[in-house]
Parts: sequence; structure tokens; C-alpha cells
Amino acid sequence: MRRRRTAADWRLIAREVGRFLLLALPKAGGGVFLLALNLLLVRVLDTAAFGRFAYCMTLILLADAIIGAPFDLAVIKLSGEGRAAGAATPMAAARAALHVKLAVTAGLCVVAAGLDALVGAPEDRGGLLAATLFAITSMLVVRSVQVTLQVSGRFLAYASIESLQLVLRVAFIAAAVLLLPPGAALAIAALGAGALIAAAFGGFGLQPGLLRISGRGDLPYARLSGVAFWVLATTAVGALIGRLDVLALGWLAPASGIGLFTAGQVIASIAELAGSYLAVFLTPRLVGAMRAGTTATLFRRVQGALLALAGAGLVAALLIGPLVLPVVLPPAYALSGTVALILMPGTLAAFATVPLALPLVLFRHKRALLLLDLALFPFVAAAYWLAIGQSGIIGAAIVTTSVMLLRSAAVQGIALWSLRRPLTAEHE
Repeated sequence: MRRRRTAADWRLIAREVGRFLLLALPKAGGGVFLLALNLLLVRVLDTAAFGRFAYCMTLILLADAIIGAPFDLAVIKLSGEGRAAGAATPMAAARAALHVKLAVTAGLCVVAAGLDALVGAPEDRGGLLAATLFAITSMLVVRSVQVTLQVSGRFLAYASIESLQLVLRVAFIAAAVLLLPPGAALAIAALGAGALIAAAFGGFGLQPGLLRISGRGDLPYARLSGVAFWVLATTAVGALIGRLDVLALGWLAPASGIGLFTAGQVIASIAELAGSYLAVFLTPRLVGAMRAGTTATLFRRVQGALLALAGAGLVAALLIGPLVLPVVLPPAYALSGTVALILMPGTLAAFATVPLALPLVLFRHKRALLLLDLALFPFVAAAYWLAIGQSGIIGAAIVTTSVMLLRSAAVQGIALWSLRRPLTAEHE
């Protein structure tokens, strides 16, 4: 007979749900903001200016994925180990991570200068470079503040920093659009300013030791870099493949082509964004199922529903998209609607893969993803080079959706193969 939950059980459940919402809701708000921002900018920027903005945003997000995330995950790991050993290390690990991230960012200056020469118009080349580096630095600093609050269990403070950053970004973007001549560099700088002010508030007000310069001798730089290296090795190639379409367009197409492609990609990415939000709900259930040895049951029950929703979404997109897209997009971005429809099968495949199959493979066979991405990378790069040269942004969209379908099918195949292995609950 199952034990009835007591009042203490319900209080524990309510506390965990509250913590989850404090972490998840501000992140969801940030995703919705970026989507709305792109849809706003396509109405106030021409295709070339929006292309420059989109390319630089790709560089910012790529820097966050490759520089920021591995060190933040390393902070979480070292902090957990420190607690287990009775040592209070979250602040030391976070300070070391912040110093390394800033050092790596400084090394990006030369690379960023070369990339800026590709996408910056002569009149705003320096401003675009400065704004991009400023936004990258601000994002890395605010992530360090947040991870310190997260590992310290200060979830309300974490949510306040994320919410403050979102409010400031909205305010600065609104002021830039309403009061100043809109431009790519100005929009990027407004995003960076919002992140930097939120980071300063958190670093000086909520975690006053994080931004301290002195006392670096005892910080765990070596241990942190060792952990971050393996995280970086498993994520960097996948992050590059995921954004290789826009990077390749920066080399092979004019800025206006980047703008047209990215405007369509923003609309198509709504499905993938929905999948990432579902992952926030499903990943804790997957962890519990792995501990209980019921992973296969959960996968069979949920994965079929995700695939059915993806199929229904594709049918709806093909039927409704041609009617809705001309209303959402300005006439100058008409070609972006075609790009969105081409990308839709790939993003819907990601919607069905990201919530459950992907974390399952990451938990059980993370090296498989690295090997898959390493094997795919040269072929994908060659495909973009050929497709963009022959068919421009339409060719890039076809390659992108093909790669997304292939990777999603591979991940789901690995997940199914893994579930057939006779693992006991303790090995889950």
C-alpha cells in the first residue's frame, strides 16, 4: 500500500516547485523577449542591418555556449564536491571561472575584429565590434553572478537578477528604438547594458566577493579548467554545428542574406523553443525515472506524444503558414517566410527530441553525441559551402533542416538502443 503524503511532504513538494519556477520562469521570459525583439527589429531595420544584428547575436550566443556554459557547469560540479567534503567553495570556484572567462574573452578581440570586417558596414564597423565584445563580456559576468546564487541555494535572488536583466533590456531597447536612429550596434549595446547593470547589482549587492580582484592565489584555476575542458569538448562542436548556417552565411552571403535567413529562422525556432521549455519539466522526471529504473516506461509514454505533436505542428504550419507569415513579416522580408517553412520540419524534429531523448543520451552516452558531431562537422561545413554558393539562403535552409532531422533521428535512435540495454536501476 502506498503511503499517504503528509503535510510535511506537501510542504517539501511546494518548496521544490517554487524553486523550479524561480529558475524556469525568468528564463522563459528571456526566450520570449529575444523572439519578440527579433520580430520588432525586422520592422525597424532593413535586411542588411538586421543581418548584422543577427550575425553578432549568433556570436554572442556561441560565446555563451562555448565559453560560459562549460565553466558555469564546472562551478556547479566543484561546489557540489566542496559541500560533500565540508568545504565552502562556491565563491572561490565562481571567481576562478569568471577570471578565466574574461581572459578568454580578451583573446577573442583579434578574432572578433576579423569577423566584424565581414559583417560590419564601413560606417559602423568599429561600433559593431565594440558592442559585440561588450555584450559578450556582460553576458559572461551576469552568468557568473547567477551560477553563484544558484549553487548557494539563493533562488529568489537568482530570479531577481534574471528579471532585472530582462526589464533593463526591454527598457533600453524601447528607448533605443523610440529615441534614437535604430541600428545593429545600438541594439547589441542595449542588450549588453542591461546585462552589465544586472551583473553589477548582483556582484556588488548580492555577492560582494565575486567581483573582488585581490586574493587570487588560492583560487582553483587548475581544477576548474580541468572539469570545464571535458564539458567544452562535448558541447563545442554541437554548438558550432547548431549555428554554422549563420556563420557560413557571414562568409559567403551579403548581410541582407543573413537578415532574410535569420528572420525566417526566428519564426521557425518557436517550435524548438517550446521543446526547450518542455525539457525543463521533463528532465527532473527523467532523473527520477532513471533512479527508479522506469526510464523505458516514461520514454514510451511521453516520446510518442511528442512525435505526434510534432507531426500535427508540421501539418498546421504548412496549412496556416502561407496565410500568417505575410502578416507577421514586412514585405521586404517576404523570402523569410519561405525560409521559415523550409526550416519547420527540422525545428519540429528538435521539439520532439530536446525534451526527453536528448537528456537521456547526454546522461547515458554523452560521448556518442561528441562522436556524432565530430563525424558530421566536415560534411555539414562542405554542404553549406556548396548550397549557399548555388542557392543562397534557400540552400542554407535546406541544409539546416536536413542536419536537424539527421541529428534528431540519430539521438532518438541512440536513446531507443540505450533503453534496450539490460541496465538495472542502480546503473541508470
